[in-house]
Amino acid sequence: MPPEPAYRYRISDFKEEEIKNNFALISILSAKAKIIIKKTSEDKDGYIIVFSNQECYELICGQKNIQCSSAREFAGWESAVKQLLDNELIIFESQNKGTVYRLTEKGYLTADDIDKDTQLPS
Repeated sequence: MPPEPAYRYRISDFKEEEIKNNFALISILSAKAKIIIKKTSEDKDGYIIVFSNQECYELICGQKNIQCSSAREFAGWESAVKQLLDNELIIFESQNKGTVYRLTEKGYLTADDIDKDTQLPS
C-alpha cells in the first residue's frame, strides 16, 4: 500500500516547535492550496468564492479567477479549499449562488510565511 500523501496530515501531527514557525503547516499544504491562500491574502477583502453548476466550475480567490474545464479539474481545487478549511486557514462565510469562505488570521499569517521565492502562477 503506498504511503498517504503529505496533505492528509493535520497540523496536530507535528511538534510544537515546527508549529511555531509555521514550517509544518506550509509543508503539508498542496500547491493548489498555497496558490489559493497566497492569491487570496493579496486582496483587501480576503474572500474565496466557489461556484459550480452543470455549465461552469470556477473559484475566485482575491483578484484571481480559476476557471476549470471539467469536474475532474475542479475537484482538485475543491480539495485544496477543504485542506485550508480543515487546517483553520479559512472559515465558511455564506452560501447563496456560490460558497464563500474568508481567510482567518492564521490564514493571513501562513500566507505571509509562504516562501517569497515560490513561483505561483499568475
